[in-house]
Amino acid sequence: MTLLPARSLPAAPRVGIFYSAACKGTGAAAHDLADALFSLTGLSLTLAELTCTAPADLAHYDALLLGCPTCGGELPPDWAAAFPAFQELDLAGRAVGLFGCDDQRASPRTFQDALGILAEAAQVSGARLVGSTAVAGYDFSDSRAVFRGRFIGLALDPATQPDLSGDRVRRWVAGLAHELGWPIRLGA
Repeated sequence: MTLLPARSLPAAPRVGIFYSAACKGTGAAAHDLADALFSLTGLSLTLAELTCTAPADLAHYDALLLGCPTCGGELPPDWAAAFPAFQELDLAGRAVGLFGCDDQRASPRTFQDALGILAEAAQVSGARLVGSTAVAGYDFSDSRAVFRGRFIGLALDPATQPDLSGDRVRRWVAGLAHELGWPIRLGA
């Protein structure tokens, strides 16, 4: 019989969900994500509006889930104000998942562009983007949030597809847990 040295399990990851309150749908999605993530994994997490958080504090998390609606093809005012500080963060080694709300019928040429803007800045800061999703099931003509034929995060459309949001959130959370190796609760 060979005895192996004892190894401790890795500490639970520090997960932060930070979202823009500029769109009611993004806040609702953030709360749904937090509920789904806790139900599936049991991980404790921080959930906060972006305006209640110093951008520098984002660097203290192992994984960030950042919520941002697209407003006229751009970042909403709260993200625009925080963006210069966000660009200066060192996110090396951190997983960043993006989610956002937009209206594909009203904004078919800029659908979810804010996610693309955040993704570019996160990658420059050293983050590893996680949680890409299929573009199938949406009707839009262009998006900065599409990379290699997939959305770089979770694209929600509470205006024209509200009935699909809950299932998309649950599938995204399950995919993140798998991609990041997070534990799944028995019976979840």
